[in-house]
Amino acid sequence: MAKSVNLYIDDSGSRKPDRSPNEQPPKFDYFAMGGFMIDEEEEDSSKIKYDAFCQRWEITYPLHSVAIRHAADNFSWLYKLPKEKKTQFYTDLHDTICSLPILGMGCVIDRGGYNTRYKEAYKNERWKMCKTAFNIVVERAARYANSRERKLRVFIESSGKKVDQQIRAYYKDLKSTGMPFDKDSSSKYAPLSQTDFSSILIDFQYKTKASKMMQLADLLLYPMAAGRYDPTYKAYELLVRDKKFYDAYLAADQLAQCGIKYSCFDSSNEKNSTEGLLGEKDSL
Repeated sequence: MAKSVNLYIDDSGSRKPDRSPNEQPPKFDYFAMGGFMIDEEEEDSSKIKYDAFCQRWEITYPLHSVAIRHAADNFSWLYKLPKEKKTQFYTDLHDTICSLPILGMGCVIDRGGYNTRYKEAYKNERWKMCKTAFNIVVERAARYANSRERKLRVFIESSGKKVDQQIRAYYKDLKSTGMPFDKDSSSKYAPLSQTDFSSILIDFQYKTKASKMMQLADLLLYPMAAGRYDPTYKAYELLVRDKKFYDAYLAADQLAQCGIKYSCFDSSNEKNSTEGLLGEKDSL
């Protein structure tokens, strides 16, 4: 049997199109799903490097992106470090990630742009943004795996029984009916067919935050999203510089079909838009 590419997916932000009226909007208002792709035979050596990093810093708990960024919870000790030592930690973390044979992949949806584009037409029947994001991420990873004559295994962090059931249904629908978007308006992206998905997709599993690979997906996803709003965000700059996102290996004319998807951003500065993916016949 052909070897596989393993896709690790985390999520970031609220998957609901609308926020609570009393909720304070975050600095970057988005929903994202993604992480990285890795050849199956590279996982063991990557976990060894993960373990070595944790041993160097005496870490016995998950590498949680939010806690690391804010020096909070298990990582509150970062606040107490001298500046030079703190810089050493972040440099070591970045160097460890960049030493791994992984390629960042994801879909980031701007909430404001999504609602501007679809709220009036679809109102309360809009999809949860995870439906759009999941299908796009898996389709692009499947395209990558297929280009290398490999199959695709999908691993995603569990978010609770109800959400997990929804995501599993999206996966099953890809294999049984293909991409859920309007076929006419999405034809410019040349999406994979149901037959393609049925052949390429061979496994779907949930993981917890205890998964070392899932923690790495978490560490890649936030910079992937934040960098779209602020290209000077340091972690994003470094990951771009060191070519840890799949986009770095694509020609300009391949980005729209194969690269990280930045969806529903302002058309004046968006990298590649999903405008027109939804059609009036779609069931949101």
